[in-house]
Amino acid sequence: MNLIKRIEEMEATYDHSQAITNDFEKVLEAFTKDLNQANQLVDYYGSAQWFEDVEQAEQGKVPNNLKRGVLSEDLVYDYIVQRHQIGLKLLEVARNLLD
Repeated sequence: MNLIKRIEEMEATYDHSQAITNDFEKVLEAFTKDLNQANQLVDYYGSAQWFEDVEQAEQGKVPNNLKRGVLSEDLVYDYIVQRHQIGLKLLEVARNLLD
């Protein structure tokens, strides 16, 4: 590969990688800021309050048009699993970045 071609390819790689890194940094910052609020949801799921809210909904004390996916057993659980998988992936990425 000649000098000019190699430099062009490396510049294109830099431009592409820098753009993705900038996007990732923004998303990671938003994700990090959201953790406290998200942790409230995780704490709510399966708590005594959650069980009480589920029971109230099953007794018809919650309007039918109210969005209430958080009272299902799967929605929040799947979110918790997704967060766990993201955490594992972030550890893997961190190891690769620091090597």
